[in-house]
Amino acid sequence: MATRLHRQTYVDAAPDVNALFQMLREGEAVVSASGLFYSAERDREFDFSYPMTVAGLREMVRDTHETTSVSPLRSFGELWVSHTTVVPVTMVELLTVIAAHRVCSSTTVS
Repeated sequence: MATRLHRQTYVDAAPDVNALFQMLREGEAVVSASGLFYSAERDREFDFSYPMTVAGLREMVRDTHETTSVSPLRSFGELWVSHTTVVPVTMVELLTVIAAHRVCSSTTVS
């Protein structure tokens, strides 16, 4: 965009989020490209653009050349007994039992 607008640009990296916000506040930076999340508090101070596509966050880490063996069956079993799965499944089962009890108790036998 800067080339098409015939503007000179430079890229600078902030050491952390607070430093990035301070650079914007003090006019040391006019645009920020980052994975920061929109919040109402941040919106009061800064103008956020809206994404054209949502691809999710991507992270890169240094390759340590360590290998691990992952068993798909073990991973599946760990998922089924995790808090993330047990709580919603239990809630659905509980609501189903309550609804079934209400339906059965409201019907009259002739």
